[in-house]
Amino acid sequence: MSTVERPSESPSVLDRALRLVGDVRPGEGKSALALAATLFTLLSAYYLLKVARETLVLSRYDAEVKVYVAAAEVVVLVPTVAAYGWLADRVGRFRLVTSVTLFFASNLALFAVLHAFGVPIAIPFYVWVGVFNVFVIAQLWAFANDVYDEARGRRLFAVIGLGGSLGAIAGSYGAGGVGSLLGTQGLLLAPIAMLLATVFGAWWVNEHPLTRTSVLRAPHSHKGALSLLLSDRWLVLVALMMLLLNCENTIGEYVLDRVMQADIRADLVRASGHVVDALLEARVREFKANYFGAFNTVGFLLQLVVAGRVMQRGGAGAAVLVLPLVALLGQIGMLASGAALAFVAIGKVAENSVDYSIQSTGRNALFLVTPSETKYKVKVLIDSIIVRMGDVLAGGLVVVAAGALGYPPLFFIGVSAVLTVGWLAVAVAVWREHDRRARAQKAALREAS
Repeated sequence: MSTVERPSESPSVLDRALRLVGDVRPGEGKSALALAATLFTLLSAYYLLKVARETLVLSRYDAEVKVYVAAAEVVVLVPTVAAYGWLADRVGRFRLVTSVTLFFASNLALFAVLHAFGVPIAIPFYVWVGVFNVFVIAQLWAFANDVYDEARGRRLFAVIGLGGSLGAIAGSYGAGGVGSLLGTQGLLLAPIAMLLATVFGAWWVNEHPLTRTSVLRAPHSHKGALSLLLSDRWLVLVALMMLLLNCENTIGEYVLDRVMQADIRADLVRASGHVVDALLEARVREFKANYFGAFNTVGFLLQLVVAGRVMQRGGAGAAVLVLPLVALLGQIGMLASGAALAFVAIGKVAENSVDYSIQSTGRNALFLVTPSETKYKVKVLIDSIIVRMGDVLAGGLVVVAAGALGYPPLFFIGVSAVLTVGWLAVAVAVWREHDRRARAQKAALREAS
């Protein structure tokens, strides 16, 4: 049974300091900071792994291969989500977080050993990182959703998200230094210790949570995640929104990778008359580390200054409207520039900075109005299989339009713009229904008290 952290009569120094980011009230600072620190560590580890993944794949294969491999993640995710749902029905939230995190840490140790012995791991490692991302990060946000009710999460998720933004910056820029010093092997080993640290953070929060109402604490029904999803029209809309978001983002990343590879190879040919694999790998690693660092830095500033205010004034539903608007403006700029690398990179930096700040805070807070069972099962289903189905759609488009028909990057930018218009329409519907449910939950809490 969890203990209750009772707010003090006056805010502590920590509470007052965190008010720069969100509406932190007396006694809430410690748990919010602990979750933020845990998310910081997890996102730092993820970006070390992400740079390693991009380096291994893009230095050996064309940009199209990356899209195809991302789509293949769905094959792995289907049985993994089913196993996760089975485990979620049988263990408490801390044991769930711990067992899944330790499982992925052991996988990473195996990859590090194989890479040290020269075994080709680029393709399986790319799939693994995609699965790791959607499970471990989605799981931690589900855990945060289970700690707070909607009113408190609406105020504190901006603080928690700030930890993720800082962690993404640290991992992105740290990957450049670690990669230069220890190579790709160092990027595989360092995250193991970081994952173990996140287990301690989850334990601390689990042992010292804030008061949580019993209104949403219905017992698990043992229904499958898909059954829970299909039984709720609003959850279907959330799933569709995430499908369109990821399809558009994957196409955009493909355009960036394709334009980047062409520019780097042209530079190397101009400099030496041919492409040297070692130089190509170094240039790709440098570009990706700087790219990730750039959008994560902007994302941190947005999280620090904007995300909390959007959440407090409009809630999670309003927050998810920002990203499609920014993405659409970026696509207009890319089209106007003729898909020049600088404009594509700027557009994707703008889009991803909003995605990893305001959008991340908002979409993760959407589940504050759902039962505990939905937070773990349906959220993981959406963040894994549904999101990766967006990769499948994007991969199919690349196979036909790039592989078979040879269409240029401008075509894919145009397709992204069309998808974004549909995504925006779905986000509006999600916003309206979420606002209704948040008001209903608030009324239920008042009656229960």
